[in-house]
Amino acid sequence: MFFSGKITHSFYVHLIRQGVEPSEIYELTDLPDEFLKDPTSWLDAKKVELFLQALDESFALRFPDTDLIPSVGHISKELKAWGVLDSVLRMIERPQDVFTQPQRFISYFISPSPPIANFKRTEEAVSFDLPISFEEYPSVCRYLTAAIESLPSFMGGELAEAKWSNTKVSVSWTQEQGSFHSGDLQKRVLAPQFMENLIETLERTERALEEKSRELEGIKNENTMAAQSQTQDLEKWFSLYRNFNRYSQQVLRLHDYFTRSKQLITLLIGQDRSSPQIKKAMQVTNWEQIQSQFPEIVDALVEDFELEQKGLKPEKNNVQNQQDTRPGNTGQPWLSNN
Repeated sequence: MFFSGKITHSFYVHLIRQGVEPSEIYELTDLPDEFLKDPTSWLDAKKVELFLQALDESFALRFPDTDLIPSVGHISKELKAWGVLDSVLRMIERPQDVFTQPQRFISYFISPSPPIANFKRTEEAVSFDLPISFEEYPSVCRYLTAAIESLPSFMGGELAEAKWSNTKVSVSWTQEQGSFHSGDLQKRVLAPQFMENLIETLERTERALEEKSRELEGIKNENTMAAQSQTQDLEKWFSLYRNFNRYSQQVLRLHDYFTRSKQLITLLIGQDRSSPQIKKAMQVTNWEQIQSQFPEIVDALVEDFELEQKGLKPEKNNVQNQQDTRPGNTGQPWLSNN
């Protein structure tokens, strides 16, 4: 099981703002520094739990009046450490739109996305079971509980109340806890050409993602064969292993960009936004940046794959000691018709 870099990035951002030196944070874990600060990364669940425990113990004396783990969860909106999820939450009108679809929120933080069982809903509360025990991951569960409580703040409301006992999670809120900027959204019909261009971009992105995933699978198989070969050159194997790690992260980011695109279209269709809202949505999701960076990422994948096929070692290979990662579940957008 993996936990999202959104968790570690939140603590990193908060502690840096409090004057903590980055080196003081890095020395508490063997997780790679760059992954701790990457909200799109996926990290070994047990190592994330140990990291949060180490942070709590190390900074308890420095911040004696603060319970570090829940306090970081409660200020999630201010930290802006969740990447695209921050933008998605700011576009949702009511907190119950999130609370009544808990698996979508959980999927942003846990991979593979755990199934929700025994879901119960009342007018101002929900409860459900997760196959993740509070006793096994107490620090991460405390953080996620506080993060869930913070969700109404993204809509201008007060904190909700959440409890995580063993594998049962319950959340309660009030009807007054947030509405989308307390205003009515203007209605409009999206320009057909605009929608056609967005959909065409998504289709190209999806095809590219599938192609790169197949290439990644081929590299994984090649690495397995290399490791099993008794005559395999050791340096060559290490090169293949490092290349595989780099491909994993590139495909992960590609997957994240693709998800952002789908979220943007779903939000535009589902909420019938006027032209100013569309421009705002494109701004907060960095749509222009995504479109410009996507070809560069694809080109890098193709170039490295071609070098690997030729048995050459890429000239730039600065990603070392990476943890097991996977293209993570960045979640389905809320307000979706699917």
